[in-house]
Amino acid sequence: MNGPADRTIKPGDTHQVVITLSSKNRYKEFTRKINVYTNDEKHRHETLVCVGKVMLPMTTAPKHAQFGQIKRDAGPQTRTLTITEGDGGPIMPSLLPIREKGVQASLSEIEAGKRYELEVTIGEPWPSGRVRSKLMLKTGVDKAPTMQIPLYAYVVPRLRAKPERVSIPRQADKQVRKSVQLVWDNGPPGRALEVSVDDPDLTVTLEDRNKIQVVMVVVPSGYSTKARRRTITIKTDDEQVPTLRVPVTYQRIRKPPRQPQAAGKPGAKPKPPAGKKPSEARPKTSSKAGQ
Repeated sequence: MNGPADRTIKPGDTHQVVITLSSKNRYKEFTRKINVYTNDEKHRHETLVCVGKVMLPMTTAPKHAQFGQIKRDAGPQTRTLTITEGDGGPIMPSLLPIREKGVQASLSEIEAGKRYELEVTIGEPWPSGRVRSKLMLKTGVDKAPTMQIPLYAYVVPRLRAKPERVSIPRQADKQVRKSVQLVWDNGPPGRALEVSVDDPDLTVTLEDRNKIQVVMVVVPSGYSTKARRRTITIKTDDEQVPTLRVPVTYQRIRKPPRQPQAAGKPGAKPKPPAGKKPSEARPKTSSKAGQ
């Protein structure tokens, strides 16, 4: 709402309220309520109802290019979306360059200016892990020249760490050892050649356990750091994944439990046992020397 939140309107006068709403992530009709509070005893609370419609240059069905989980040996995966004329009149969609690795798209006309078919394909060279991208299109509508279509997928990585991150204590009273297993997918496993960490006080080494490579992380006794995060870097002989990085995070330092305090204000003298006067609760002392 534009203008000051507090404003004075004299009896009989009117006041124009300008309300601006963002159309981002809104589709078609929407309703929003704005609460207004006054010092008028008969109208302490009023509600302004805003009703509008977001004009879309074109619509897609489904709204997203959703692929779910894809194994690397599954072959190219394709999803088809239908693009339809929206509220701005005839459309003439065209694809803008796609930056996401392994993603391709093509448009075909069904009915000129009204309906088009968009085919989206993910394949080699495969992206790795979670894919959250957007396809950008020109619409051919002057008032909304571009539009984006979300794309979601999870491509099983060629190489992943298990667990995906290493959690170690920020302060260590004794030596702590952590292990990270290297898991390969799609074809014969590659080989890790070198491992390093960007903290000189930590030690990382490669070990073989039943034909599976494991990265050992050793936290020395007396270790202490204020760093927010460190990174383990693994170099391999695999062309698809020449380098894998594993985050090192730190566990929170647990605070010691609070000691119970005497009832009442801090520094207050403890109350005498029940049934006794304050004078009776005091230990007896003698003013005579030697007694």
